[in-house]
Amino acid sequence: MCSKKFICHHSGYKKVPRKENQKGNSKNANCDSGIFVKVKLNTFRTRQSDQFVRKGMLAVITIKTLHTHTLDNAETLRCLPATESMKDTFFGYFNEGMGITESVNYHREEMEKSGDFQEDDFSNNRMNPSTRVVRHWHDEWKLLHLRS
Repeated sequence: MCSKKFICHHSGYKKVPRKENQKGNSKNANCDSGIFVKVKLNTFRTRQSDQFVRKGMLAVITIKTLHTHTLDNAETLRCLPATESMKDTFFGYFNEGMGITESVNYHREEMEKSGDFQEDDFSNNRMNPSTRVVRHWHDEWKLLHLRS
């Protein structure tokens, strides 16, 4: 049997309980939502013992959609991963000679100038990556462009 779990990033999997968290921000909301896939092998033994395999039903897919947290608040948007296109945008800023802080500030100014800007966009990591992510991208950019 082969199985795969796609769980919500606010689940309790590999996270410290909220009450024991020392850092202040905790993603642990004990959310049970996710997609769970199980695929059974089609062998002589499983056909004998499992009525579903006998009928040709080899996979079980369970989808739990009920989240224990809101999906559109600033904290959830902050946890979204940044996109490749955003990474390319910041690589362009670095190519123009901007540093980490300067590129973050410039990007925020450009976001405010755009016509479809909303206040929630600042907390969306896909549109406004955190300084930590930009620092990581800057380290990657240095390895690609400033190697001696």
